[in-house]
Amino acid sequence: MKKRITLSIDEDVYEQLQEVPKRVSISEVANFLFKTFIEEIKRGHAMDEKEMKEWIEGTQEGRDFRIKFIEQYGPFIQRLSDKVEEIKAIVGIKSKLDEKNNQ
Repeated sequence: MKKRITLSIDEDVYEQLQEVPKRVSISEVANFLFKTFIEEIKRGHAMDEKEMKEWIEGTQEGRDFRIKFIEQYGPFIQRLSDKVEEIKAIVGIKSKLDEKNNQ
């Protein structure tokens, strides 16, 4: 059963949500993020990448979300990632991973 809630978000976040393709269900993404947040609270710490993968793969719902996320949101995420890389190149920002790989 689903329940409705009302959230207040910053105006800039709201404006950015308007740019998200209509096929992306903000409700589904928010639901999964809330579940992740609750799981991290239960564990008492933020999950690292390994823990997150284990948690996602540990339930059918997590596996289904991962598959659907990749299928539906992958192109959008890739464009977003490409834009971030483009901006980083323009302003000369290097990530910790980039610095580690260059050593």
